[in-house]
Amino acid sequence: MFMDPALAAQIASRILGADPNEPLLQEMILDAGKELLNVICGQFLTMRFGPEPIFSLGVPRVFPLSAQACNALISSSPISLFKIGAHFLPAYVRVRQKTP
Repeated sequence: MFMDPALAAQIASRILGADPNEPLLQEMILDAGKELLNVICGQFLTMRFGPEPIFSLGVPRVFPLSAQACNALISSSPISLFKIGAHFLPAYVRVRQKTP
């Protein structure tokens, strides 16, 4: 997911039940984003491949991207685009086959 920092903070506030006007620690925002990504990936994989345990989710990685890198990824990969309030959230889904 490519998420604007302001949207990440807003989502983290909601996940944590915090006052949206109070600043959160960066670590709290990153952890909430990782949790959101795990929920989304788990739901996607279950919907796509069924409820049998044929996959395992790893720990999501979060890293900043420059606007140029973000635009390059968005323009070269098939993405899904979600609208959250006034924000747009591009997401790229890649499913790798689990090795035995």
